[in-house]
Amino acid sequence: DHLSTEREMGLALDAVTGYATDWDPSADGPVRALLLADSTLYVGGDFTRIGGQARNSLAEVNLETGLAVAWNPNVEIGGYPASVRALARVGDVVYLGGVFVAVGSQPRRNVAAVDARTGQPTPWDPSATNCNCNRYDGAPYVSEVVPGDSTMYVAGHFSIIGGQDRGGLAEVDLATGVPTAWDPQPGPRVPDYSLYITSLALADRTLYVGGSFWSIGGQERYWIAEVDRRTAAATPWNPRAGGAYAVPEALAISGDVLYAAGRFVTLGRWQRRQGLAALDATTGEPTEWDPNPNGVITYGVAVADGKVYVGGSFSRIGDQERWGLAALDPITGGALDWTADTNESVFTVEAAGGRLFAGGYFTTINGVPRNYVASFDLASGELTSWDPRPDRYVFGIAVAETTVYLGGSFWSVGGTPRKYVAAVDVATGALRDWNPDPQWYVHTVALKGNTVFVGGGFKSIGGLPRKCLAALDAATGAVKDWVADAVNVNPNLSRIYDLELMGGTLYVGGTLDSIGGLPRGGLAALDAETGRVLDWNPAFGSPTSDYPVEAGVVWSLASYGATLYAGGRFRTAGSLPVATLAAFPRVLGPGDDPGPTPTKLSVASIAPNPVHSSAVIRFTLPSAGAVNLGVFDVQGRRIASLLKRELRPAGVHDVPVRTAGWPQGFYFCRLEAGGAKAVRKMVVLN
Repeated sequence: DHLSTEREMGLALDAVTGYATDWDPSADGPVRALLLADSTLYVGGDFTRIGGQARNSLAEVNLETGLAVAWNPNVEIGGYPASVRALARVGDVVYLGGVFVAVGSQPRRNVAAVDARTGQPTPWDPSATNCNCNRYDGAPYVSEVVPGDSTMYVAGHFSIIGGQDRGGLAEVDLATGVPTAWDPQPGPRVPDYSLYITSLALADRTLYVGGSFWSIGGQERYWIAEVDRRTAAATPWNPRAGGAYAVPEALAISGDVLYAAGRFVTLGRWQRRQGLAALDATTGEPTEWDPNPNGVITYGVAVADGKVYVGGSFSRIGDQERWGLAALDPITGGALDWTADTNESVFTVEAAGGRLFAGGYFTTINGVPRNYVASFDLASGELTSWDPRPDRYVFGIAVAETTVYLGGSFWSVGGTPRKYVAAVDVATGALRDWNPDPQWYVHTVALKGNTVFVGGGFKSIGGLPRKCLAALDAATGAVKDWVADAVNVNPNLSRIYDLELMGGTLYVGGTLDSIGGLPRGGLAALDAETGRVLDWNPAFGSPTSDYPVEAGVVWSLASYGATLYAGGRFRTAGSLPVATLAAFPRVLGPGDDPGPTPTKLSVASIAPNPVHSSAVIRFTLPSAGAVNLGVFDVQGRRIASLLKRELRPAGVHDVPVRTAGWPQGFYFCRLEAGGAKAVRKMVVLN
């Protein structure tokens, strides 16, 4: 009630009450950096207007009025909003980093210095770029500028700065803009990819570094490290950050304590898994299986005939040289003898009908020409003659009895025009007449009966408006009346990355904030027959992001039994802390069989158990009624009341519990309903 007035991308809060003050610069885009120096407030971001004035991405704002002053460096990126992400001031010079190509009409690439009095760019010009040898490596940017003594530490996503080779991190002379010899060499330096360094914190003699590295300063370090400011060598300090895409996004130092925030999920005691792991389906704990690929990422996994097939950007996996595609032993994780070396990344693998289908960026397999998609005989391991020949990349594959459906960025298949989605003969690879003609890329394809579901970044398909998701007739390619538009707060970032069918329910994952007009964060469940959005809402929350995506992002979905697994970039599901990988019980669609009604009251499961910070308690209720569910310690003291005389229907129910801060030890979950009781033991390990 106290914060009733709207603020656009910036506000001031009273330091005592927390209420919003009248100070309101009203930026028209995201604010990414603030710098308060000598009673002067500098604001950087993606805006084009702030404090009542036109200002491209950088402004000085009056601390009393919130209005922009005359100072105007004018940061540009060729007709599009630029992005200032980092600010620092040394003397009368303001240093900035971000995504831009010019400052004050002078060429400046992603890092620059401007006069604090006039706003004009100084001659200092390190120019941070990447090698531009792989369009999918992303645009270069600078995420941090941190002053040293007579130098500036510059971090971000680049491979060239000041004309010299540096992997996302450099020390640059404040006078000349030339990089010094200091170079901790974050790694691995994979060809065609430059590194991402996301955060820095400066100490007296060392620099703390967070980013997407696995080695730095000549030592093995994962995601976070301390390096000597004189020698660039890594110190013995090693918290061993781990987890899926475990990149610290922010660092701050206070005395002897370094605070780190980001995407890691373990610190200290951990089990290292480099882009590929096997997890216990019940507890979520990693097994001993560890193929240890050396590449940037593993994109696709399929299991068939007792083998695990994986595709990605690696050149070594399972202790053997394998390029992009490999078959692994399901017990040991070692690479099997099968060799199918690709010259570029494999993005998707699918096993069906005695064959393995692979799609991606490759144009040869074992030296044999295969443009972006291929198939192998699972019995012999041999590459088949099947060769549809799309002219560009394949991201998704779905296999029916006689037809293979392809989704990607291609414009033709077998020499015939066909944009982004196609159907080819499963035996010959010949293109079928089926032609839905989406407006943009298709990332994922799924099949159910006579319906092909496609998800991607398109805004129309078959001449009809459909945002990112559509249902197509499997025989004719006609767009069905089924409509469930998926939307992100930034329409240009709306994407569906994966689809998973479980019975009559279609799970949809991507960068969505809403679907079918209802709010959903990253993941939603739909009635596969009608497109109606089901009530289920995991409400994924996002980590700090380089992109304006408010909800969490779901990149991959898989199901096993009655459980759905979701992977992506998220930190919370509802009120629970869940980082990058989550599991959910199956959602029943309108046509799904709910199975037999439970015959007795029980606490069916607690997963995971032991519990480290949170878990889900599943209980069965034989008849509708009021339910009490609580957690007690071994002395019988109530620790938590999860349900207190709440009415629940008969069936299976899940209730989350958070154990952060509880003492380690044994606890008991006690369920009461209809005069009956059920108890199950729970172990908490913090």
